[in-house]
Amino acid sequence: MPRTPHLRATAALELQREALHKFGPTLYALRALRTAGLHEWAAESAAQWAADFGGDARAVTTLLGVVDRARTRHFIRDEVIIREGEASSHLYVVLRGDVIVERQGQGVIGRLQQGAVFGEGGLLEGARRMATVRATRGTSVMEINAQQADALCRRVPRLREDLRRQYRARMTDLLIPPGSALAGLSASQIDLLWTRLVPRRVGPGFNLAHQNRVAGEFGIILSGVADVWRRTADGGRETLGRLTAGDFFGALSLLTGEPNRVSATAVGPLQYMSLEAGDFVDLMDAWWQQRRRLQAVAEARWRPDRGAAAQDLLDDLLPDGSVSLQLPVMRCPYCGHNQVDADRCSNCGTQMPWVP
Repeated sequence: MPRTPHLRATAALELQREALHKFGPTLYALRALRTAGLHEWAAESAAQWAADFGGDARAVTTLLGVVDRARTRHFIRDEVIIREGEASSHLYVVLRGDVIVERQGQGVIGRLQQGAVFGEGGLLEGARRMATVRATRGTSVMEINAQQADALCRRVPRLREDLRRQYRARMTDLLIPPGSALAGLSASQIDLLWTRLVPRRVGPGFNLAHQNRVAGEFGIILSGVADVWRRTADGGRETLGRLTAGDFFGALSLLTGEPNRVSATAVGPLQYMSLEAGDFVDLMDAWWQQRRRLQAVAEARWRPDRGAAAQDLLDDLLPDGSVSLQLPVMRCPYCGHNQVDADRCSNCGTQMPWVP
């Protein structure tokens, strides 16, 4: 038997309050209202949302059209939604369930729940996926293509600004995770860093660094893999290891003024953030703590006496032995790779208890 207008309005109001309380005026809240057939309440929420975000009169129509036409996809436990390194410009909203975010060599780096938005990097920058997103249980997501998202962002400019802020915050977490060589930067220093960073994308075979040449840039890898190698005395090639997401290159040469001791070559498509040589040196002259950390980690990786040399630098960071600036150098017993203490080996990706 059909509900009376009064009962239907009461039920609609309750659902609206619940959705907006749990998720805020997001696309998910609107989808919940639309799915229930409560068009008038969805329109009212959309109007308020568009007004809050500075949209024009047609923003509501555009928003509801996007929500109506967006594809809903369902994933089972452990199924991959997006994969690191893929090229895609779709934006996603978690409708039901939750997902984990993983990076090669780092394992799980985050978890997203209902109402969360991800995939903005591909939409805003055309960047390849920086991480793999995987369902932890039965999960539904709303998939918004680039044309739909662009139309909505044109009508609601603040939405694009908010997506950019979210993208920058996530990129900062990837570039400067806790315990990394650049950790400890203040908010103003991070803002300054972002004014100098330039995103770069290269193909397989591209040389990030050349042995016996002074580096022209400092780079932090976002996605992809690069082989690290050097020429031997007999003209052969000795492979030393690999750079993966989160690793950097060019620091030691720029900090010491000496030529690179190794070469680094992209294995496949690779993305990284770059600082020009002059910008990098200027920043490091001002940020002495980060300078010492970067030099210590670089020494740890590529010098023949890398472990001892790096520990000498690390021990010199603070005379009182404070651990806040110390980055213990650990060796992976599986592949023998030396690196700063971490949950996984950045060379082989093995997760295991570390042995110094």
